[in-house]
Amino acid sequence: VRMQAGRDANGDFTFSLFDKTGKGILLDATGVKEGAIADGLIVNKMVADNAAIAGTKLDIPSVVSAINGSSQSIKSSRIWFDDQNQSLNQLYSQMNTNIVSAST
Repeated sequence: VRMQAGRDANGDFTFSLFDKTGKGILLDATGVKEGAIADGLIVNKMVADNAAIAGTKLDIPSVVSAINGSSQSIKSSRIWFDDQNQSLNQLYSQMNTNIVSAST
């Protein structure tokens, strides 16, 4: 059997599809089961523009790697440093002003 559709032992409708090795995937009323979507199956045009995928669901190291060409640091000209939305540039400028004031 390569494809099976119908009710399972609990009476719920399911759809199963098997490859030639017997490995199968399952789709039921609760959705597609883990392992059912092979790597490379989902392409960019299949993801909605407003998908709003949570950052917690992303593999952040791989995102950083993709941004920086396999580097594990993010290069940016503007980073918010604190809850007052001060950038590093603002903080360094203030530190420089404080050092100049302290030295005079």
